[in-house]
Formats: sequence, C-alpha cells, structure tokens
Amino acid sequence: MTRIGVMGGGAIGCLYGGWLAKSGAHLTIVARSRHVEAMRAHGLHLTGRDFDFHIPVTASVEPSALSDCDLILFCTKTRDTESVASQLAPILSPGAIVLSFQNGVDGAERLASILPRTVFSAALFVSCQMEGPGHVKHNGRGDIILGDWFADRPEAATRRLQLDAIAATLQRGSIEVSISDDIKKTLWTKLAMNCGYNAVSALGRARYERVVASAASHELMRQVVEELVAVAKADSVVLSFDSVFAQVLSLGTSMGRAISSTGQDIAAGRLTEIDDLNGYVVRRGKALGVPAPVNETLQRLVRLLEEAPVDPAFFLGTG
Repeated sequence: MTRIGVMGGGAIGCLYGGWLAKSGAHLTIVARSRHVEAMRAHGLHLTGRDFDFHIPVTASVEPSALSDCDLILFCTKTRDTESVASQLAPILSPGAIVLSFQNGVDGAERLASILPRTVFSAALFVSCQMEGPGHVKHNGRGDIILGDWFADRPEAATRRLQLDAIAATLQRGSIEVSISDDIKKTLWTKLAMNCGYNAVSALGRARYERVVASAASHELMRQVVEELVAVAKADSVVLSFDSVFAQVLSLGTSMGRAISSTGQDIAAGRLTEIDDLNGYVVRRGKALGVPAPVNETLQRLVRLLEEAPVDPAFFLGTG
C-alpha cells in the first residue's frame, strides 16, 4: 500500500501521515482550509526532539480527494464519525481499508456500520499538537497497537493478513506497531489512560508529569480507573485494575510534558471529545447498570469549561 489518505488533518493525522510520506508513501490529507493552504505552499511541516522537516503532500478540503487511496487513516473527532463516514461511503475505492485513528473504544464499529469497507481498530500512544497551519509538533511516543474489532467473523484469517500488511506499511514509516489479539481489551486500557488524564489535565491546567505527581489527582485517577474497570467487566471486557492503573501512571513518565487533547481543545475554544472518553464510561455504565459518578463529574466539569471562552494563553507556562 503506497497511497495513504488522512481524513481529518489535525495533529494525529498530520504526524502519522507525515512519517509515512517521508518513507515514500503518496499522502493525501483532507484538512481545514488554513492547513491546506499552508501545506500546498510549503509542504507538511513536522518537528520533534530529533527531527525538523517539510514533506510535499496532496492537500484538500474535499473528501473526494481520497477516492483513489488504498489506506485511510480516519482521524476526525469522535463526534463527527457518522457524518464524515457518510460523506466517504460513496467516494472510497472498493478495496480501500480504513483505520480508526480516533480516541474512544467503538470507532471501528461505528465506521463499519456506515462504510462498506474493511475497517480496523488502532490504539495510539502519542503526544502531539498543531503548532500552526500545516505544522505539527511531536512531543513523545508514537507507538500503535492494531487489531480487529470483528475478529470473530468467518474471514478472520484473511483480515489478519490485511492487518499484517498494514503493520508493514506503518513500520516503513519508522512507526512502532504491534497487533493485538484482543483489541477491545487494548482499547479499554487506552480509554483508561484518556479518562485518567484528559479531563484532569484540562481542569487542572497541568501537564501529565504534574498530574501524576499530585496526591490529589493520583487518588482521583484511581477512582476513575476503578469505575472504568467495573463498567468494562459488565461489558464482557475483563481488565486487571492493578495492571491498568500501573499503565495509566506510567504515562505520566513516558509523556510527562504532554497536555491532553481535551486541554488543547479547551485552550483553542473547541468542543472536546469528553462525551466519548469519561462520558463513554458513564453511558455504557448506565446501559449496564454500573454507576460511574466520578467519571460523570469530570464529564460535566469539562462541559462547563466548553461553555466559557478561554484565553489562548490559558495553558502556556504550566508545569
């Protein structure tokens, strides 16, 4: 696969797309007009601790630009999943494969309900942000775990071969990739990391290293994860609290300088994905009869932040 498409050219799509383009893949990015204009004029700009480069890409505001792509990195906000997938459904080539490069748990399931294409899940462990039009900054990590949400289907063996091919494509971009035999468990574990940090980072105006070092937030995160593990168990996904919580805490070390995407959204005056993070735990918990009051409180507080205008300098200089 050499023709890669990014649907939603924000930080995630630009970072991974840029790495793949640098490895020789033909990259098409669908993004907002200001990013498209910058990429057309100067290429996609990627910076990080060990790199700083521009790479030529095809950029457009129109989803139809992805019509001949082999692999689509679906990177939109979770709240836009169904509306954007409906736009792509009549456009994508019959053999196109779609990767859910989104936060949350059920992205692949939601996409597959609309797109008559092969859809796979991906759990991303990365910190990045848009520094300006067409410019993405990498802050830490970048590893991906792929998996098949529909692993119980009869064509599982064929789908596994497709997953292996996707992994090889990503690895050519120097991206660390593994494949999970239980992606639902992987995604719930990643959700625990999101639920542990995203709202707390935004509400506390704190980078991850300060969140994990605070006794107050440490206890709050423990309660968040306890509720999540209970809801996951009721949803037939059995997690070890000790193992999951240890992974949540380790994120504060491996991505200590990160500010959550929720915090970045609040600082930029954008709506967040809180309803598909802590809000997803609340929603599934209510459906399954498992209360999640701490997650619900964080969800409501972030919604309160969304309603108030925020100075763009809100997060500058924290930590």
